[in-house]
Amino acid sequence: MTKRRRLVVVIDTNVFIGNFISRSSRSPNRRVIRLWVVDRAFRLAISGEIQEEYLRIFDGVLDFDSNRKIRWKQRFDDKRITENISTTKKPHISRDRHDDVFIAVAIAAHAKFLITNDRDLLDISDEDKRKLKFQIVTPGQFLKQWDALQ
Repeated sequence: MTKRRRLVVVIDTNVFIGNFISRSSRSPNRRVIRLWVVDRAFRLAISGEIQEEYLRIFDGVLDFDSNRKIRWKQRFDDKRITENISTTKKPHISRDRHDDVFIAVAIAAHAKFLITNDRDLLDISDEDKRKLKFQIVTPGQFLKQWDALQ
């Protein structure tokens, strides 16, 4: 019997920001992060560059204290819930070149979803999206598909 590979997902930084600034437990951003970190429903694919961005935002934008940042770094390093991916090549698909790292990680990790609120990623042309083997979706769209699978 072969072991079934758990779903792999890439999450854009803005979903983490939405998670932490939302006051509602029903927030799609919060529900996505909870599915990953609490329910362990899927594995998060990240690269060193993405992890640095997350931690930089946690520090500079969200003003996390050092203990909270350490706990999140430990989660990002936890191989049971996170896949650390090395990428050598970034496709130039997004209007914002800084977003291409998320696409590169999704490709390299064989992710099924890239979850984002960023129009630069969501508005990629249909022609370019057809070339990708994953879906670029909002947190709400992901949750609808997730609920349909359950």
